[in-house]
Amino acid sequence: MIARGMVILLVLVLGLGACAREDADRPADWTGPVAQVPVSSHHFGTLFAGARDSVVFVIENTGGRDLELLRSREDCGCTKPSFDRRTIPPGGSARMTVAFEAPAFHGPLRKRIRVVTNDPYAEILEFELGMEGLGQADLSESIFDLDGVRIGRESWRRRIELKMPEGFSLTGIRGAFEAPFVRLEVVDGALELVIDRPWRPLLLRDYLDFQLEVRDLSGAPRLLKPQGIQLTGTIAPAPAFRPPRLDFGWVTPGEIATRDLVLEPGAGAAGAPAGSFLADEMIEVLPGDRPGAYRVRLLPGPPGALRRLLHFVDAQGGRHALPVFAMRIEP
Repeated sequence: MIARGMVILLVLVLGLGACAREDADRPADWTGPVAQVPVSSHHFGTLFAGARDSVVFVIENTGGRDLELLRSREDCGCTKPSFDRRTIPPGGSARMTVAFEAPAFHGPLRKRIRVVTNDPYAEILEFELGMEGLGQADLSESIFDLDGVRIGRESWRRRIELKMPEGFSLTGIRGAFEAPFVRLEVVDGALELVIDRPWRPLLLRDYLDFQLEVRDLSGAPRLLKPQGIQLTGTIAPAPAFRPPRLDFGWVTPGEIATRDLVLEPGAGAAGAPAGSFLADEMIEVLPGDRPGAYRVRLLPGPPGALRRLLHFVDAQGGRHALPVFAMRIEP
């Protein structure tokens, strides 16, 4: 509380100091115009592109001669000031009405209007306008880090809530994406980012640029342009087998040991050959008692440690390596 009070006191002191310096610049016997602005900033809040609003600023003349509002300068065409008078008599005031149309912009936005006067001690009056832009439509999330994603049997999905101008309804999406396994879907009035299972590890750097197909209040079709979606990260396929590593443990040189192996759902098309193992002189793979199941046999061999990568080529041509370990010891 003490620190906060000191900050407030410091702000007040600095503010009073600024006013005192401005007043000190004027001669004590100054009889010319004196421009005063009670309020010089306004925030319009959260706006979609094309939304219109206005604000009125008051400019006062507390001097002894007419104050002339000579001209105004704006940062952009989205702000249009108009004056109910350009000449303000002593003790009078003028109203500057600023019409504002929100641009297609995402994020905080600041615009300034500068009014040039004939007051030599306040030649330029500066007004600031602020808003939080939503563009034509706004997504609850637009940057996705996909590091660590392992795609299994089901597609990876992420729901993205959508804000649009009141009365607009979402009907579809228009856009073509570079990665064929990435798409956007409309689900219950929201968007869903969908990533289908890729069969090879990949480094993903993608930007989804798209438009929303909507209907407005009158039912007419329109296109809205939200911010794009950035995707980044390394996506790897899920392990093709369960378990992902075969360990036969301790065996004798002449022993034939067996282990069960199951192909994970999604590694091959249902009802069709899922793929095949590449030949290995120390390991034999036999069909199991159901589709996708295998019996892996370790064949006799010399004493010592056995470390192998048993390779499997899936129905899509992707190659998967299954680590195999055994330790043969003399009986």
